[in-house]
Amino acid sequence: GGSIILYRTATCPYCIKANELLIEEGVNFEEKDVGKDPNASAEMAEKLKKAGINTNGVPVIDFKGTIIVGYNEAQLRELCKGEK
Repeated sequence: GGSIILYRTATCPYCIKANELLIEEGVNFEEKDVGKDPNASAEMAEKLKKAGINTNGVPVIDFKGTIIVGYNEAQLRELCKGEK
């Protein structure tokens, strides 16, 4: 199982889009600001490392264990569908 976590910064436009999409889809998710919270940043880095993904970009979404980097609208909507 697990939860949906959006790792973001306050100013990144794609983070805002990802946030809006998740709200629009009506799924429960948690937001962590990696710009302000060093713990969130470390957690995100750890998850990326485990997934074998090398990026410094946000957003990073942990969708119940599936790590998505960047704003991939089609993929996100598809995953959200499974939540309804």
